[in-house]
Amino acid sequence: MVTARPHLLAIDGALGRFSVAYDSGTEIFADDIPTTESLERGLHLVADLLTRGGGSLASLDAIICGTGPGGFTGLRIAVATAKGLALAIRKPLIGASSHDCILALATPVASNEDESLTVIQPRGGILCIRDPRTTPPRLLAGSTESVLNDLGSVPLRPNQRLFAWPEASAVPLIAAGIAPRCEALMSENVATALVRIARRRWERGEIVDAIHTLVLDYGENVATTLPRRR
Repeated sequence: MVTARPHLLAIDGALGRFSVAYDSGTEIFADDIPTTESLERGLHLVADLLTRGGGSLASLDAIICGTGPGGFTGLRIAVATAKGLALAIRKPLIGASSHDCILALATPVASNEDESLTVIQPRGGILCIRDPRTTPPRLLAGSTESVLNDLGSVPLRPNQRLFAWPEASAVPLIAAGIAPRCEALMSENVATALVRIARRRWERGEIVDAIHTLVLDYGENVATTLPRRR
């Protein structure tokens, strides 16, 4: 079991903004900018957070990035940035789905993460859902009508909760009787949630010294694989 707290860089562009967080091993430094400015300012934001935390790219142990579902442009820019940095410093690059990220924002110390249903609306009229009522949890994506039809009308159990991004995307599920309400997410930097995910994986010894294949989810039931380093 790995016990030392790693130095981690997290980047996400799938959930509304280009978010970056740097875990120096003792403190987390985080900030975000509009996705529309990420091409021009994304790398400057990374450099600024590393400087504020007294770190450098060479001091990183691993990089984690969000892999969607989420906004197409922001997702591609964030993953390309993370991939380029990981290749340059030859450190592990791992991905985490936006569903995992939402759960980390909602329940950072929860033991029943898999019992919560998560909803993401990457763009108008499209819903992406992870349903915990099957084993393993099933992933649904498509038009609001088709996803609700596939989801069925069985309500969540009392110990299961509904989280959504944006929160308004939960309205059709509440109207259909799937859940009585949508639980609130913490208002913190999205990449900070990714840091917590990466830290747990590090502690479990799941991060190896290799560039992992990343599967990007654009919310259209089509997964795009970003190939691993040769």
